[in-house]
Amino acid sequence: MSRFTLKQYEKNENINYHTENSLELIKQYGTKEEIKEMQEIYDNHMKQSHITYKDIMRRYELSNKYYQNLVKESENIK
Repeated sequence: MSRFTLKQYEKNENINYHTENSLELIKQYGTKEEIKEMQEIYDNHMKQSHITYKDIMRRYELSNKYYQNLVKESENIK
């Protein structure tokens, strides 16, 4: 399985795939509990065709926790 990259993240952001990005970040850097939680947020979002405010806030919190890891990896590759 290939690593999720900053380039993929940015491409997804441009097409509003915020939840998908968060899930990939958490899968790559998060704990088992965070992965489970983010998977539930993703599943609910896809099932309901929208995301609740509570889930948006938690998604944002988890994503922000790991985003810098992705940036640092990208800088090390260059």
